[in-house]
Amino acid sequence: MNNAPNVVLGLVVLILFVPRHLRADDRDDRIRALEKRVEQLEKLLQELSAKPAPPPAEAPKPAEASKALPTLSVGASGFTMRSADSNFVLRLRGILQLDSRTYFDDGGIRGNDGFVLRRVRPIFEGTVYRDFQFRIQPDFAGSAATIRDAYLNYTYDSGLQLRLGKFKTPVGLEQIQSDSAGVFVERSLVSDLLPSRDLGVQLHGELWPGSEADTRSLGWNGVFNYAFGVFNGLGDGRMSSNADFDDSKHLAGRLFLHPFLKSNLDPVKGLGLGIGASFGDSHGAIRHLLAGASPHGSRNARHGTQHGLANLRRLHAHRRKSNLQICQPGPSV
Repeated sequence: MNNAPNVVLGLVVLILFVPRHLRADDRDDRIRALEKRVEQLEKLLQELSAKPAPPPAEAPKPAEASKALPTLSVGASGFTMRSADSNFVLRLRGILQLDSRTYFDDGGIRGNDGFVLRRVRPIFEGTVYRDFQFRIQPDFAGSAATIRDAYLNYTYDSGLQLRLGKFKTPVGLEQIQSDSAGVFVERSLVSDLLPSRDLGVQLHGELWPGSEADTRSLGWNGVFNYAFGVFNGLGDGRMSSNADFDDSKHLAGRLFLHPFLKSNLDPVKGLGLGIGASFGDSHGAIRHLLAGASPHGSRNARHGTQHGLANLRRLHAHRRKSNLQICQPGPSV
């Protein structure tokens, strides 16, 4: 009986202390596992910090619809098709002019009055490979179709350009102006003293170009403009027929200045001063001296024939000089 309290006391000790000891061992195991896990994470963090930083993520590519695309526009300058980088451009426009010719007191000559198509000219012009410009301009007015312009122009920059083909010779100021920029359908008779268009090669340029519409209508829109070329050579008031009947060539050139183009003096901003000249010897048969179509149609046919016969008699040398010209252009048309 005296051993009963000892047995009870042993059971209490066993209940109270043995499970706590077992629980302490389990807690220690968990602590050790956590410490091991922390060591692994620290080691992984050290490895990641030692590696170079990855490049920044690329921005998402824009959708295909947002890419630059070729454009088509329609305006006062005609129809324009342009590549996305503007290295290729095609412009389509034209000139259509109707002329009424009425003669008073013509002695009753029949068939003298009437309407004529003075100019029917589709114009194809544009740019290829950024630096090369071209222009092709046929004319369907008159009894037969002709090619007025057909040239290729290389632009190193605005001050240094090279043109070759058929185009206007750089002598007469009025002749150089665009047909669509004139106030009247016909030019003055002074233009009959100069050639119209000829085949050749020309070096030209515009220094300190401006953007004024008035100077653009003149074909000379820089502060200082120059043009020098070598051509087959033509009689006065003629246009090349794509043939040369002798080996002589004509030299032509022009200097033109807009002294106030970059100033704020609006009344004289478009004032221009220029001089042009050409020189060449023409030797050959009458078919050479009369070669080319008259730019004024039938009204100059008789004059051209008489002029050509006079040239044939003297086997002449052309020496033209367009004296100092002062021009204050009005608004372009």
